[in-house]
Amino acid sequence: MNPKAMDSADMLLMGLEFSHKPGVDLIRNCDLPPPQKIFTGMARVKDRERDEAESGGVEEKLELLKALRLSQTRAREAERKAAKLMEERDCISRAFEDEARLIFFYRQSVKLLQLRLSNLQKMHDEEESRRNGDSDAPAAGGGGGGEAMKWVWALAICFTVVGVGFLYGYTCNVDEDPILNQR
Repeated sequence: MNPKAMDSADMLLMGLEFSHKPGVDLIRNCDLPPPQKIFTGMARVKDRERDEAESGGVEEKLELLKALRLSQTRAREAERKAAKLMEERDCISRAFEDEARLIFFYRQSVKLLQLRLSNLQKMHDEEESRRNGDSDAPAAGGGGGGEAMKWVWALAICFTVVGVGFLYGYTCNVDEDPILNQR
């Protein structure tokens, strides 16, 4: 076969055929000794009996069991560490989300306070102009003041609903988080 004529999918499917290493070398565990038997098809009964008679060493079996136990212990420790790291990652991501919600809530509160301040400033300026005796100022701004006040109240109600929603979401996430509940 011409390897240049084959595409990458064929190369992946036939990777073992073109591999320079035998299959046994590809399947190795650093803790366990190499396998004594390799399945190559249906073995004869005589071969099986002979192999069992040859591999009857107790010390070899004990070493194999010890290596297997060590490998399993390392695998369990790695699983525990991975689970612990995933819990820490989830806790950190929840903390970032909670902080982002709080920052958003504070920004919206500041915007609402700025809007209220500008509205109060306008009302104060209109009242000052009325006291000074300007008769043109109330006539020009009299019709728009009520409309602006409606918009201010509508925005205030919307921001309040959004803030309550974020506060509710924050408290629900804090109740579910076991690390934050320990504090």
